[in-house]
Amino acid sequence: MKTSATGQTVGMRLVSAKLPRQIGPLARYLAHKRTPGPDWLSYEKIAAELATLTHETVTRAGVEKWAKTLGIPKTEADASDAERAAYLAAVERYLKR
Repeated sequence: MKTSATGQTVGMRLVSAKLPRQIGPLARYLAHKRTPGPDWLSYEKIAAELATLTHETVTRAGVEKWAKTLGIPKTEADASDAERAAYLAAVERYLKR
């Protein structure tokens, strides 16, 4: 599968392009949905939301792989403050690329 300079696959770029402007790009959307706290979603729920938003087939495994590719750490909804801070720092590093 072909990837871009940032490591994004064609599928990732397609989904990102189909996200409404106020929601996208994909990296920011995934980072927001995986941030520990009340808006946190599982990979399954993110896949369902993305499928609805983009009208593309999106799977849990695909979302998990995309998050890993984008450098978005695995998190839980109720992570500690230290884990949340480390997560947000990792996301900022990626978005500054």
